[in-house]
Formats: sequence, C-alpha cells, structure tokens
Amino acid sequence: MFEKTSWQQPLVSIYWDYQNVSNIKIAKDSLLLANSLGCINNRKVYSNWCNASKVKKALENLNFDCIHVGNKFKNAVDFKIVMDCVCDNSDISILISGDSYCEILIDDLHLKSKKVVILAQEKSVRNSLKFLADKFYYTSELKNLFRNRLD
Repeated sequence: MFEKTSWQQPLVSIYWDYQNVSNIKIAKDSLLLANSLGCINNRKVYSNWCNASKVKKALENLNFDCIHVGNKFKNAVDFKIVMDCVCDNSDISILISGDSYCEILIDDLHLKSKKVVILAQEKSVRNSLKFLADKFYYTSELKNLFRNRLD
C-alpha cells in the first residue's frame, strides 16, 4: 500500500469523527488497516460522549482514546480533529470521516509529506475526498480488505 523502509515502520494515526461515521462495527477493521500500514501511534475517536457510554466503553476496550467534544459551536468535532492531526508526528493519518473539512486537512498533511487514508460511508462523503486522499475506502469495504489475509 505505502512504502516502508526495511528498518522502520511508518507511524500511523487514526482520527475518527464518530458524529460523521457512527458505526462501531468498523473499529476492529480500522485497527487492522492501521496495523497493515505501520505502527499505530494514535487512535482517537471524537464525539459528544454524554449519551453514548456503551459505545465509548467498547471503543476504550480497543484502546481508542475517546475525546469528548461538547456542542458549544457548530463543527466543534471537525476543528478538534484538525488541531490534533496537524500537530501529530505520524507518517500516515487515517481519517474516518466524509466531511468537507478533510479537504483542507489533506492539503495541509500533504504539504508536510504525510500520507492520508480516508474511510467514509457511502451516503455521507464529499466526492473530492476520493481523489485527494492517497487511499480511499468506503467503510463497507473494510471487511473484504482483510478477509483474504485471515482465511
């Protein structure tokens, strides 16, 4: 998928906008994807967790950092993801979202020579993300990516 040096694996971070892609079933497969690309550096999932304790607990059991973002202003989750992602030292960022803010974020990450993988749902994705990202997958494709490896 991406080149790896023989002596060092790339660092990979997951930034998941749970308000945009609220499908807990992709959690394990997103970790498989990240592991296939390198060494997981961060796994963060963002939402307003006030009424989602079961989902939050399940994600925490998979060692995701559940970042609580209040609803004080519109697109608060988007802004928090951008702030965290641009300060990250990872080589590859997996963005689980289909929102338009990813366009600007992808450009910024590419300027820093970072690779970007987008995971999005079919019904809530900005079409330009398919072409801007280094790799693009629909969340429904995740299971099939690893089925052959595990069989």
